[in-house]
Amino acid sequence: MMLLQYTKSDVYAYQLLHYFITRYQYQMVRIQNQKKDFWLLNPAHAQYPVICISDETYVDEMYLRNVHRAILDAVGREGKLLLLNTNSSSTAFDREYVVQYPVPDAMKDIASAANFSGIEQAVFDVEDRQSECASLMRSLEEYEAQQLKKVRRNMRIRTPKVTAGIGILCIIGFAAVQACVMYFDDLATGLIASGAYYKMSVVAMKEYWRIFTTGFLHVDIFHLLMNLSVLYSIGVLCEKLYKPLHYAAIFLLSMWIGNMFAFCADGNILNVGIGGGIFGLTAAYFTALAGNGSLRIPAVRNSALRMGLLNLFLMMVPDVSMIGNVGAVAAGGFLGVMLGNAKRWKSLKLHSAISFVLLTVCLAFFAGRIQRVEPLNKELDARIIQGFEEAGWDGYAETMEANFQWMYEKGMVR
Repeated sequence: MMLLQYTKSDVYAYQLLHYFITRYQYQMVRIQNQKKDFWLLNPAHAQYPVICISDETYVDEMYLRNVHRAILDAVGREGKLLLLNTNSSSTAFDREYVVQYPVPDAMKDIASAANFSGIEQAVFDVEDRQSECASLMRSLEEYEAQQLKKVRRNMRIRTPKVTAGIGILCIIGFAAVQACVMYFDDLATGLIASGAYYKMSVVAMKEYWRIFTTGFLHVDIFHLLMNLSVLYSIGVLCEKLYKPLHYAAIFLLSMWIGNMFAFCADGNILNVGIGGGIFGLTAAYFTALAGNGSLRIPAVRNSALRMGLLNLFLMMVPDVSMIGNVGAVAAGGFLGVMLGNAKRWKSLKLHSAISFVLLTVCLAFFAGRIQRVEPLNKELDARIIQGFEEAGWDGYAETMEANFQWMYEKGMVR
């Protein structure tokens, strides 16, 4: 069997392939009717998403334009083509859509222009070209096999632990609501007893903990299942983008901030649900995709758009606090930037942290100054008090009645 005779140009090409694939995560692109060249793609690279390694003496510009354009359109990117020519007679040139560098003469220029560190040492002459090319091909095959294993491992169905934990808390909260409703034989009283948010109870009874506990409660099975399905859809995505503690922090703080917005800006409503946490996670998901450049990929962008539309549907559900959801989105956006992995957002992380702290301080300040509750709902208040009395919670009912009456008399309710 005749062995292939590798030229110096072939060695340079394989050395460059090994460098770009293993160090900068470029991927080989197979082109129909491909000439003697190699095409590489990395949509995340800001300057050169497409690279061509060729040893052609004559540059077929029509071929280069068509292939370059087709690859860019496939991933929804724009960018100049980096053409690395390993032919000894090639020369450098810079045109509108392509820049060519001769290899290995212009390695320092490539490193400087394209910020490919260490590329000067990637290309070198060898005595045994056959062994060098064989070794590089084996190394690339092993690397691609490892990457394939990682992809398959990531594609396996994993239990989203934090999302599952939140779901379990919601199910427990739902069970508590149903038990309380059956015990008090009244929906409003059962919700209040299980920890739901009711502005009159928060202000008159100083039960600020309701702003947090209300998120894990749901009125009926449809409300619970709808929220859990949306939580799972966004949760499995966010658990891949954020550390477990960061994910939990984004969810809990977004939910709390959203409910604080509702407390400061909305009227006297009885409200439950994890909508704020879901909106916060969605905002963090979008910031993560923007930070790592994935939004440039059409498939990812379409998936994110569907997720956004799903959240928009949630926002249109009756009896949902719009201002609360807006506050949750703001909190999730700030936290997503702060806790994300985008290195290029170093200064933005600091600004987001400052903004989040200022937002929290302002909410706490305004929440502490709220003394009025409106609109007044004396019928609902009386029904809740009566429900606690009939259930034997006389002490709590008397305190509630006295505090409510004090607010009525002092003009704290209008």
